[in-house]
Amino acid sequence: STWGESSMRTLGLWVVVSAVIVLVIARLSVQLGYYTHLTYNDSGCKLVAQDLLAGSEDIVILKAGLVLISSDDLFHTFHDTATSVNGGIFSIDLTTDTVRQVPIHNFPSNKAFHPHGISLSNTTSRLYVVNHPGDEDEIDIFQVSMEPLSLTFIRSVSSPLVPNFGINDVIEGISNNEVYFTQWLPFGLPAGGKIKQSIFQSILSESEGFVQALFRIGLTHVHRCTWEGTAPATCSIVASNVLGANGISALPDRSVIIVAEPLGPSFLIFERLTDGSLQLVERVSSLYSMDNIEYDQSRGKFTFSTSPILHKVVKKMQGEAVEVPGGVAELTITRNDQGRPVAQIYQSQIMHNGSKLSMISSGLLLGDAWVLGSPFSRGVLVCRKK
Repeated sequence: STWGESSMRTLGLWVVVSAVIVLVIARLSVQLGYYTHLTYNDSGCKLVAQDLLAGSEDIVILKAGLVLISSDDLFHTFHDTATSVNGGIFSIDLTTDTVRQVPIHNFPSNKAFHPHGISLSNTTSRLYVVNHPGDEDEIDIFQVSMEPLSLTFIRSVSSPLVPNFGINDVIEGISNNEVYFTQWLPFGLPAGGKIKQSIFQSILSESEGFVQALFRIGLTHVHRCTWEGTAPATCSIVASNVLGANGISALPDRSVIIVAEPLGPSFLIFERLTDGSLQLVERVSSLYSMDNIEYDQSRGKFTFSTSPILHKVVKKMQGEAVEVPGGVAELTITRNDQGRPVAQIYQSQIMHNGSKLSMISSGLLLGDAWVLGSPFSRGVLVCRKK
């Protein structure tokens, strides 16, 4: 009968819809790490400078045995910038595990300093710092001086194309008047931080990551800015459809630029063309989500942080006191017979259970020591090989 046929079609539709829902939930559960089992090799790890460092979001190698760290109470900064204490750039000498704040000269006294991602150019000895002053993101550029170690402010670069709090990480281009940076938030935050959000803005910011991960819709971008002298920068979007663009790094000659997609999780491998645009070569899947990625010139490898248990990452970002496991993995770039860049990932060089430093966002190897940082936990973790 017509009624029977209609009922069967309705039942069939519900079966299909239910199956799709089950598959989506199962996929999301796997991606969030509910079924991930980890093995830890962190017995040689100790927490350093918990009293000095409100966080240690990003780490770069300055020279053998010495690294620079960006430190800020980013959770407070994102929530209520006006009441957040200024952060700073710190150094850690791994021969003694001594941590010191690096003096900064000529930085505008009326400007807040809340560093996020950082990058050091071995070519120009300039440090590029993503700063969230609260009303408009910028990239602050410093000249690094040694003996004694200090930073001298040169200029800031900003772009109207990126929303407030949207910049995540940065690298120098082929010269000191070019940068590439990632935009990790599709819609950003209002001036002052989350405390100024409307209910609609709050719902939007809390759901944008899930939408990207679940539906594979990239809502973030990679940007490029160039400038001459003290003139304002000219900026453009050079890559779109990125799943939560985060860490960015490159080969020393800038022929290949790598962007981390933590919501993939994957890496985007780009070739830089002569006009500064980026051409996507491949998207390389990663076993775990990631954050910052840095190139170690002495070893010819990229190192990047890993976050295998994403549902705990979400809780940590919401302010819960949860131990989030994390570690460091490595990536290499070679070229095949056709000259095309080929990436190879080597997972889990070090994995920490999160009890000493929760939620790893950066990691480097210097000598026998892994150095791990976190955006939302105090101190920095030094893990020596046994």
